[in-house]
Amino acid sequence: MPFTIPNVNAVLRAVKMSRQRGGSAARMADLEESNELLRNQAEELAHQTNEARELAHELALTNAELRAVISEAKKAWAAADAANRSDA
Repeated sequence: MPFTIPNVNAVLRAVKMSRQRGGSAARMADLEESNELLRNQAEELAHQTNEARELAHELALTNAELRAVISEAKKAWAAADAANRSDA
C-alpha cells in the first residue's frame, strides 16, 4: 500500500482512536478504583455510625443511673438534715 496523505491520515486517526480507547480504559479503571474506595469508606462510616449509636445509648443509660443516684443522695441528705434538726 503506497503512503498517501489519506492513508497517513487514516493511520493517524486509528492511532488517535486507539489512544483514546486506552485512555478511556484507564479512566474507567480509575473510576472503578475510586468507587471501591468510596464503598469501603461508606462501610466504615456505617460501622462508626452504629458504634456512635451504641455509645449514645450507653451514655443515656449511664445518665439515667446517675440521675437515680443523685436523687437517692438528695433524699438521704434531706433525711440526715431533718434528723440533725430534730436532735438540735
